Amino acid sequence: MNCQHWLLRIIGIALLCSSNGILAAGPSSRIGSDPAQPKIGVPDKVLRIGLESDSKPIYFVNESGQIDGLDYRIGKAVAEKLGIPEVAFVEDHYDQLPELLKAGEVDIIMGGYVPDDSIEGVLWSKSYLDFGLCMIVRQDSFLRNYKQLRNRKVAIYDDPAAERWVLDNIPGVEVKKFLASSGWFEAVQRREVAALIYDYPFAASEIKRYPGTRIVQFNLNESHYAIGVAEANPILSTRIDGALSDILTSPDYERWLGAYLAYTPAPAVAAWVVEDDPPLAKPESAAQHDEFPSDNAEPVVEKAEDPLETTEPLEATAEPEPPTGSATLEQTAVVEGEATPEHAANEPSPSVQRSYVVKVGDSLARIARKELDAMERWPEIWELNKAVLANPHDLVVGSTLKLPR
Repeated sequence: MNCQHWLLRIIGIALLCSSNGILAAGPSSRIGSDPAQPKIGVPDKVLRIGLESDSKPIYFVNESGQIDGLDYRIGKAVAEKLGIPEVAFVEDHYDQLPELLKAGEVDIIMGGYVPDDSIEGVLWSKSYLDFGLCMIVRQDSFLRNYKQLRNRKVAIYDDPAAERWVLDNIPGVEVKKFLASSGWFEAVQRREVAALIYDYPFAASEIKRYPGTRIVQFNLNESHYAIGVAEANPILSTRIDGALSDILTSPDYERWLGAYLAYTPAPAVAAWVVEDDPPLAKPESAAQHDEFPSDNAEPVVEKAEDPLETTEPLEATAEPEPPTGSATLEQTAVVEGEATPEHAANEPSPSVQRSYVVKVGDSLARIARKELDAMERWPEIWELNKAVLANPHDLVVGSTLKLPR
């Protein structure tokens, strides 16, 4: 009798527990209720953004102890455009952030991700920053162009995209990879490598700590930073693309580029017209110094205005008079054989490569209006000068630009 009594009690307890959900349920009963699964749609109250900590100028703590950076600004602007009142930043290692996204612990990831199909389970937004690799050398180096790096040793941060570009474009190159908090700029300074090939956004910030180095060539390739969204949430991905369309055309975005990505080259570098086919060997007149130049202070260089800024009528812009004995527009003939008087009289003049020295108040739009008679042709100037301009919004007074023939 006692056995039957206890058996009935056990059966009753089991039925009670089952009805209250205390017993473990099978996997199928938990679908949709697991907090570790990505939420579908646009968050109502908080946008959780995954970022790598201390990645200046993308995301960092500034001198005032406040969170700052380009991605910080863009992330907050995205939340505002989506109508989300709060933003929470979740910090983790770069290679771990996609896992947090797929696990539903963050809603989006940022922090220097180039769209990568090898990262499974992630949808990528449209680009929120177009940039390229840049070439960095010592201040006293004669190297100006990546074509001069043939058969030399080149440093890179351990990034597959950078390594592919270097191996594909520099014959005989020896690649020295770094993966830590530092080391790649030091390798340039110690002459362990001839040059460093590095993402421009990070180079623009880090190079300030290494006055013995300089950037001599920009936009070696075309790369794009994008926002990652869980593959299970295409609704949020579409909405983010719409938000970015508004953000990238806003005055705030232009100010952020100037605040976080500006780079001021030394005057000697700013004046270079990048050679299309430079000498591959060191010229005899280029001496390698055992010491850095004695004056490593960053020069004071006036900045030109934003190239797309058109709030003031262009007609009202006063042009400063060029110095005595110098031409506002320099023209350099491309040598194509010697011309005889008969040739000059009967044939079109030889092709001419024009160049222009940037002055105070210039922008690409204003230069296009003055020199090409069409303000809307400024992208043609930008395309010709990508190697010497980090971006079209960062003109430096005294730098030399190529103009369309």
